[in-house]
Amino acid sequence: MREKVTKMSNLGEEVMENGHNREKLNRNNLEEEVMESRDRRKNRNRNSLREEVTERQISQGKLKKNNLGEEVTKKKNSLGEEATKKRSSLEEEGAEEYIIIKKHRLKLKAESKGFNRY
Repeated sequence: MREKVTKMSNLGEEVMENGHNREKLNRNNLEEEVMESRDRRKNRNRNSLREEVTERQISQGKLKKNNLGEEVTKKKNSLGEEATKKRSSLEEEGAEEYIIIKKHRLKLKAESKGFNRY
């Protein structure tokens, strides 16, 4: 009878140990799952932050390019306007000089022929 009681108590202890072992396994499994899900969330957050940063950098780069493009266009336009003004003023000066030269030539021609009109 003592043997039966000893066997029963041993069985009871084994059952309790198995229960504790199962609880530990379940706890470990839960901890692992929690850690894995935390890691996944961190990675997702990291990835989304990277994507946001990349998108922001790209958009800022595009803005810079657009701003530079606008500045270049403005500069080209202003230089073009300046060149046009200079060209037209030079053309006017050239036309005036041409007229003066023509008059001078006519005067020289007239003087050489004996006419003094001027």
